[in-house]
Amino acid sequence: MPDMLGGAFLQGLVFCSFFFILWAYCIWMRFYLCFILFIIINAISHAQTNENTPVSLVNTVMVRYWDGNPPPNYGVEYSYYKTDTELIFLDEEEISVNIYNWNSIESRVTDQTFNEYFIYNYSDENSGTFVMDGLETGTFVFYDASLDLDSNGISDGEQIEAGNLLNINHKLIPNFTNLTPSTTDTDGDGLSDEDETYIYYTNPNNSDTDEDGLTDFDEVMTYSTDPTSADTDDDGLTDFNEVISFAIINGSFSWEEAKADAESMGGRLAV
Repeated sequence: MPDMLGGAFLQGLVFCSFFFILWAYCIWMRFYLCFILFIIINAISHAQTNENTPVSLVNTVMVRYWDGNPPPNYGVEYSYYKTDTELIFLDEEEISVNIYNWNSIESRVTDQTFNEYFIYNYSDENSGTFVMDGLETGTFVFYDASLDLDSNGISDGEQIEAGNLLNINHKLIPNFTNLTPSTTDTDGDGLSDEDETYIYYTNPNNSDTDEDGLTDFDEVMTYSTDPTSADTDDDGLTDFNEVISFAIINGSFSWEEAKADAESMGGRLAV
């Protein structure tokens, strides 16, 4: 009898051990398969990342052209990405401020306001093709919102925000070669060649376009004078003389006191 009980116990122990090992193996395999699946999904997600895809769309304008639409506008739509959550959406019929989410891994914009999404395939750093909601397709181009492609003195981002379409043949926008602001500053005045050409209309090869003694940078950023005119207010005094050579002295001074004060600052008294 004891031998029978010992044999039964041993069989039970072997049986339980077998199922314990099997259970542990299944648990391990489950975690292993989940890990492999995670690696595969992660690899697929990163495989979708285009090397030209920007990390952020903030301060950019994106122009979309729908396939199959006739000229002259080709079903054009504008999006001005003002912040990392807010865009100004504009087409020929409407303007709206939308909330969006940008996933640079998948090149996917989810427009939460219109409950739609766009997936972009960047052929280069500025343009490519898109698919909307998995159905409609087209091409797109995007560029920095500070540029002024229609040369009207207003940055395109500001113009779109005001609800005004660009005064330009929309289909030509992808042909622009300088869609990314350049940091090149040929004349070394502190303003990029791009800004001088498209925003301030100054000479990128001359740090003092109007040759009034003030650099283009100082006129634009410091004195708010016209860098293309030596006498902004056309009063007969050059901008240099008005902002550098002359200083207004307030208060009650005798002639001698005012003269002495001017000379102490290296100048001379003028009336």
